[in-house]
Amino acid sequence: MNPTSLTKITLEGYKSFRKLELELRPLNVLVGANGVGKSNLISFFNFASKLINNQYEKLINEARGADSFLRYGKKFTKKMFMSLEFDNSIYEIEFRPDSTDSLYVEKETIFELVETLSGQRKPVQFDTTKPPNNTDVGIDFMSKLTASINGIHVYHLHDTSKTAAIKGWGALNDNIELRSDGENFAAILYKIYNQNRKAYQTIRDVIRSVAPYFDDFFPRPDENNMDRIRLEWREHDSDYPFIARDLSDGTLRFMVLTTLLLQPEPPAIIVIDEPELGLHPFAIEKLAGLLQTTSSRAQLIVATQSPQLIAALEPEDIIVADRKDGETTMQRLNAENLKDWLEEYTLGELWQKNILGGVVNPNNVRSRDNS
Repeated sequence: MNPTSLTKITLEGYKSFRKLELELRPLNVLVGANGVGKSNLISFFNFASKLINNQYEKLINEARGADSFLRYGKKFTKKMFMSLEFDNSIYEIEFRPDSTDSLYVEKETIFELVETLSGQRKPVQFDTTKPPNNTDVGIDFMSKLTASINGIHVYHLHDTSKTAAIKGWGALNDNIELRSDGENFAAILYKIYNQNRKAYQTIRDVIRSVAPYFDDFFPRPDENNMDRIRLEWREHDSDYPFIARDLSDGTLRFMVLTTLLLQPEPPAIIVIDEPELGLHPFAIEKLAGLLQTTSSRAQLIVATQSPQLIAALEPEDIIVADRKDGETTMQRLNAENLKDWLEEYTLGELWQKNILGGVVNPNNVRSRDNS
């Protein structure tokens, strides 16, 4: 994996995690029933992004205080620890609740992983209370670590309602990166069309394979206001410009997912929550192929409940999220352990049969989100 990929995360006392140590690969697909804690892991990546940009206090306030993040609340959990390990660095931070129902940083530690003469990697600690010795090397290292955490992009492409921003007009220049809800999809698509026609054609052709009636997009600004744009498309043998509201929810989501995964320069780390929503089984199978292809260019962390999606992947790509003794656990599958089962069943069938785990025991789950 490249230096901006995550190799391991550790969480203690965060939401439903008592202690989680999870090693990551290029493709990581979390599977589990509702309530086991997949979304809590997705929320952690959003928390990490806010943290590195000094916005976590606002996030805590919006979530109505520290209890929303501490496992069983501050009466039960007195410390929350997070660690993100990249290929060449480790970022650790420890929080404790305060009297204002917020969280304060008690300890923050940064390590550079330096290769020794024996070929092993040794962590060398940086003092975050001081400038990195005013050296170009230290400043460069800190910049790269910040960029690595900022390289984590979380996507929730769930809102395709009539009032969803993705279905309306948007700013043409809002094209730096695809937003978490896909609202600037039209601007991103227009940019790809003008800057990388080959990538655009690949995106179009993949969408055609899932939606046979679809022919192409109309990537163009508003004729009456060249600073704005909306999604327009046409069917085969027609030049009539349809808009986003004329698409099914599943087709619109698949268009956005395809563009996200096949764009020329994807984010270093892409986190997607339940991408299968509204998708036809054939589209889910296509999505699995896109995930595998993109994982060679970007690291992917995906949460799903789709048996069809995991059936199209390799066992080592799957992480089963479960709930045991009131805490979320996560375990990566081992192909060798499943060899006999896979001679007769797909991974999706094994999950549905509860062979893999990830099924909620209603007597072992509390109703609170962070329980």
